Order: sequence, then C-alpha cells, then structure tokens
Amino acid sequence: MKITDITLQLAQIPQRDETPESTSLVVLRQQMALRLHTDEGLVGIGECFNTRIPGGVRAVMEKGLKPLLLGQDPLDRERLWELMYRQTYSYGRRGLALWAISGVDIALWDLAGKVAGLPVYRLLGGPMRPRVPAYASLPRLPDPEWVAEVLRWRMADGFRAFKLHAHDLKSMETARRTVGDGAPVYVDVNGAYDRREAIAMTQEMRKLDMGWLEEPIFPLDDYEGLAQITAQSGVPIAAGENESTHYGFREVISKRAVDILQPSVARVGGLTAALKVAAMGDAWGLKVASHSFYYGANWMAALHLIASIPNGMTVETPAALKEDFVIGRPKLVDGELELPTAPGLGIELDDDVLAKYAVEE
Repeated sequence: MKITDITLQLAQIPQRDETPESTSLVVLRQQMALRLHTDEGLVGIGECFNTRIPGGVRAVMEKGLKPLLLGQDPLDRERLWELMYRQTYSYGRRGLALWAISGVDIALWDLAGKVAGLPVYRLLGGPMRPRVPAYASLPRLPDPEWVAEVLRWRMADGFRAFKLHAHDLKSMETARRTVGDGAPVYVDVNGAYDRREAIAMTQEMRKLDMGWLEEPIFPLDDYEGLAQITAQSGVPIAAGENESTHYGFREVISKRAVDILQPSVARVGGLTAALKVAAMGDAWGLKVASHSFYYGANWMAALHLIASIPNGMTVETPAALKEDFVIGRPKLVDGELELPTAPGLGIELDDDVLAKYAVEE
C-alpha cells in the first residue's frame, strides 16, 4: 500500500447558540478536514488545527510534508513520524509544522484501524474502561448569569462535569452553586494570573472543590513558575495544550510543573507523540486529561487516547456545532462517551456539510 495524495478541506461552521436568549456569543470555528489517500482505495481521516494565519498549515502540508509522504507505506507510522519531524525541524518543533504533522499522524492511525478492521483504541492497547468520562467545556462568557444559564443547558445535554473559561471567583461560585456539590468543575484561565495571584486563587478554589486550575500563568511555558504554583496549590494544576512532542513534555514532567498533563493530539504531534507523553506521565504518577476543544478527527483521536491509557481521565467536549460534519459521533450516556465500534476512528466526514460551510484561506 502506498500514499497517493493528501487533501485538506476548510470549513467554518458556527457553534450551536450557547444560550437560548442570544446568539451574540456564537463562535465561528474553522475545521480543516484531512484525507490521506492510498493506491488501494482506503482513505485515512485526520484533521489539522488551523490558525488565523491564512494558508499556514496548508503551506507546510503541500510544500513540506506531502513531498516526503507520497509513495510511502502508510502503515509505517513511527518511521513516517520521525521522517516528518526531522525534515521540518529547522522551522518546526512547535506551531504550524507540528499541527500539520499531527493531522497526518491521526489519519495514519485511522487508516491502520481500517486495514486491521479494528477501532484505533484496540491498536493502542485496548480499552481500559467501557465508556470514557467527558466534560462540557464552556466558552468564555461575559458574566456569572451567563455561566449559570449555559451550565444548565449543558446539564440538560447529559454532562456531569464541566469547565469554565473564567478567572473571576464569582463565576466559580456561581458554577458550584448551579451544578451542586460533588459534580467536577474545572477552571481554565488561559494565563490570566501571576504566580502569587494563582497560588492565592487556588486556596479559594479549594473551598469550592474545583477540580483543577488550568494554565494559570503567562508565558504558558513558564515551567519554573508552574512548578512553584503546583507545589503550593490548593487544587491540582493542569497544563500542556500548547506544548509539542514528548520532548517538550519531558521538561514539564521532569520539573514537576503540573499535576495533570493535557496534551492536545492536534498539536502535540498526533497520537504517536501523545502516547509517549501518556507513558511518561504514567511513570511519574501523572494523570492525562486531553485538551480537545475540537469537533472532528482531533476530538475522536482524543477519545481513543483516553480510552486506552491507564492514566486517562476525561475528554474535553465543546458545545455542538449547528451542523455536524462528522457521521458516527459517539453518544453521551450519563456523562460518559460510548466507545466507537467501527474500524479506525469510527467516523466518516459529511461532505455536504463541509461543502455548505466551505471557506477560502
């Protein structure tokens, strides 16, 4: 079997309205679907994290990766990962190059599952649990009243765990009051605090039984600062969505910078790199909670990862899109996601939806 082509398709599909009263916070998300074609007719599905820099990921794919991959055996995943990483090293290591590599790697795993007739989590070692816990990831909202409204909506969707993108204590108090005692509530502040503010806030968050504080300081890769906060924190500290490769996570882990690792399959280097990060974390007694604020193959890859690793915790799940471009999305049952049974990632792409929302870069 040989790789004959890699194609990218860009669409911009709005999220479902996050409150019944207003559409002012509907977010337009760009989906970059990837298809990896072979001479035997099998197609692997992937997805690239996209940026607002027009054509950035596509340029890396067309000029950097595709010339390396055409004619290669797609089942040689580890060799191809090393080939892509080494050949982009002078301009990669993080950012655009790793986003492109991640999309290809996910497609290679999907293809391998289709060849074997097995779901990807079977290739990763088999499921550790019959269903995977999921949490509803809220967008950034303007005030605590919106937080309460959106949380009630996501509870009605069947979620039992939640994450705020807020850094004010009132929103956190509102969230705890709305969902009740015992329901996990996580907080992502996207680097809003300095070190002292973060440590102080964790003491307040402990009183509210918050599940973790995510990316508390900026720069996001200030691992010395994160280690200081983690050592003095009243709640677990989580980070890693903006880190790339197992080489990058080696620094996070060795400095004891976090309690919970958050590799993003779409940015870390695909499933191949994410598996190595998870194994490193397991050796150091660290849990893994995927960063997966995505909708297509990236989100599915995170589900397969968390399902198959012993230290997997939960899968981040954003609000649904107005129209789903994925066919075969797993169902949420009592706050947990059912595992797909179809080969590969277990999904297909809806070409009609992608065409309807197609955009130019």
